[in-house]
Amino acid sequence: MQPKFFVSCPPDKPGHVFAVLYVESSDDIHGWHIEAKNRYFSAAFLSIENFYTKRGTHLYRSVQDDVYGPWTIDYPPAGDRIRCPVPDTVCHELERLQSNFVNDWLFFKEDPHSAAEQQAYSALGLPVEDVNIKSRRMHRLDRNRTCMSAGADLNVVDMLRKYWRLGDKIPPRC
Repeated sequence: MQPKFFVSCPPDKPGHVFAVLYVESSDDIHGWHIEAKNRYFSAAFLSIENFYTKRGTHLYRSVQDDVYGPWTIDYPPAGDRIRCPVPDTVCHELERLQSNFVNDWLFFKEDPHSAAEQQAYSALGLPVEDVNIKSRRMHRLDRNRTCMSAGADLNVVDMLRKYWRLGDKIPPRC
């Protein structure tokens, strides 16, 4: 399972961060996604069933940022909570990949260990938002402030942008 990722923080949209990490498993996609917009963010694990077939495609996501907790279907729209559609062995790997990805690429304003990143952002003249790309990764972003791994499928990104419901938004702290 070779992980693929896409990260974006457009310069014309302060506070917007979009990141997805995923693995392909036969015709399916399993991964993790975070999106920050207007001082709110949503993070969840995901599964796209039948992504690489002509059969009915379904987009599932964890209700919270917990691969083992309840899940829901975002596409086609449904409100029911379901159990995790991802096999247990893949769940363990997703948790490990997600943790490594976040440690490598992202930092959060509220994280008490983010002082060095916040100072680096200040030195770069960038505002610190609730979710941020780590300063040491900024050089990997192109002029549109995006980066993707080799072989990443932009159709996955397009599907998430089209059908992902922000779910349980995490409001800013006062």
